[in-house]
Amino acid sequence: MPFDLDYGAYAEETGVDWTVEKLRPASQEIQRLFNIHGRPESLLNPGDLLFRDSAKALGYSVIPLTIAKRNCIACGFCSLMCKYDAKMGPLITHLPLAEKLGVQIIPEAEVDKLILEKQGARVVAKGAIYRHQGATESVMADKVIVACGVFGTPPLLFRSGYGRRDVLGSDLIVENSNIGRNVDAKVSAPRIQAVFAEAIHDGEYRDGSFDLFQDVHPQGYFDRLQMNFRVQRLTASPDALARGRTAPEFGREHKEFMHQIYNAQGPDNATRAAQLRRGGFGVAVVRPSGVLGVMDAYGELQYDRKDPVLLRRLKDGYEIGHEILKKMGAKEISGSVDEVSVRTVAGITGSCRAGSDRGNSVVNSDFESHDVENLLICDASSPPPIASRGFGSPVAVFATYAAQRLVTKYFS
Repeated sequence: MPFDLDYGAYAEETGVDWTVEKLRPASQEIQRLFNIHGRPESLLNPGDLLFRDSAKALGYSVIPLTIAKRNCIACGFCSLMCKYDAKMGPLITHLPLAEKLGVQIIPEAEVDKLILEKQGARVVAKGAIYRHQGATESVMADKVIVACGVFGTPPLLFRSGYGRRDVLGSDLIVENSNIGRNVDAKVSAPRIQAVFAEAIHDGEYRDGSFDLFQDVHPQGYFDRLQMNFRVQRLTASPDALARGRTAPEFGREHKEFMHQIYNAQGPDNATRAAQLRRGGFGVAVVRPSGVLGVMDAYGELQYDRKDPVLLRRLKDGYEIGHEILKKMGAKEISGSVDEVSVRTVAGITGSCRAGSDRGNSVVNSDFESHDVENLLICDASSPPPIASRGFGSPVAVFATYAAQRLVTKYFS
């Protein structure tokens, strides 16, 4: 879940009124619905506990990594879906309720563009044009809520004639130079791999560990380094094995199938013993100060992978990682500080960020477009910067908060 300092950063950057007090009810609701909690210590790997104790001995603070599951049987299927509905998410907690309350969901449909109508100096959202089963159809509404995600919303707005002049040219209907800009993200380096003298896990599939943060900004708002340690998984990833054709469908048989693969029918003994001694240390910069990049008309993020500020911060994390791994007793450590690079960006947000000033944002604190009447944007593109611990739960908090705020304002 977001920290209190994250909410402070939102207000500081853009002037939104999303205070800790206003967002707390939404945060509490998500924690309850998604059953967000930390793993009991008895279910963590020895390597995770070794990381925790070694980091603390060196003076670093660590925080338990939380999960969002209910009645999990540890089958290993932890991808986007869970065949037991143990992994919480809106497909389980929200969409069934939406359908029960009369929301019409049109499956296998893709929105082509919004219907924007000029009325003198005003531009008003009237509906959307979409493709469904090979046919072009439209839907009209008094209010249009766009929730296509951080990558999907800017291209849809561009296709509708709403956005940046450098992208739209003569197709521009209404201009806002911030659409696709002000992008923030979690920037990660390749994991530091380590080998230990003794086994640091037993081959059982377990998730959950600890996060370590280091702040640079005096208030802790920007340039937060996020670091963690993970043991190396055996053979193929559990979710791939759990979905395999030879896997039983449900219940105890499926759990025993996963146990057999990981404990008896895995690699040969020598290879298995070597794998049990391996782990990886992850380093990422979350909430980098300043804008990371800009999205083009297709939603592709353009950014500088050789930005010296990012590389310097990642190198700081590598140095801490080597220090902790040595304290943990690692025999071999890969990943030279001099060879640090950007591997991935994730948890991207801010491409249509909220703010009180039209000059640096797209929507206001009520998720209303600054430029188009009756148009609301509520998805991962709305929060100004990424939250310290990543992406999923903070977006769920804002979705819940937006629902509460929009229902109160428009639908009560």
